[in-house]
Amino acid sequence: MNLLVYTDGSSAGEGAVRYAARQAPPGASVLLLHVVPSARQGALQNGEEVLARHQEIFRSLAGPGAPPGTRLEVGDAATRILEVADAFNADAIIMGSHGHGAFARSEVMSRAAEETVAATNRRVILVFPEGSEVVPAADGVPQPEARPG
Repeated sequence: MNLLVYTDGSSAGEGAVRYAARQAPPGASVLLLHVVPSARQGALQNGEEVLARHQEIFRSLAGPGAPPGTRLEVGDAATRILEVADAFNADAIIMGSHGHGAFARSEVMSRAAEETVAATNRRVILVFPEGSEVVPAADGVPQPEARPG
């Protein structure tokens, strides 16, 4: 199973990493993805720091085993998420429901989450601030079974 975990550096993005670490089945291949809007040195450095921090969180929760891979992309978040999901042949995309932005607390979903769910038939797991929920990307997509945890 290939799991793509998108993290934008927000608390919801960190929640997605934590969810993936606890729920990934043994032997799953996990890829942490962060997207920055530009290739400016500061943005790239920040992206690398976010990925390093979230990789460490994942390792601390998942225990021994293969560490998650990381990937830093430049561009539009939703577009890059979909492209990387295709290249990685992701069975599911795990991401925070809310990201950074002026209205992050009042939106139902972030723009990146909304556009990703609308544009894919892959399973999308949105991690909400109050906990996690599974949002099917399309009718008929099976829901993962809940694991005690």
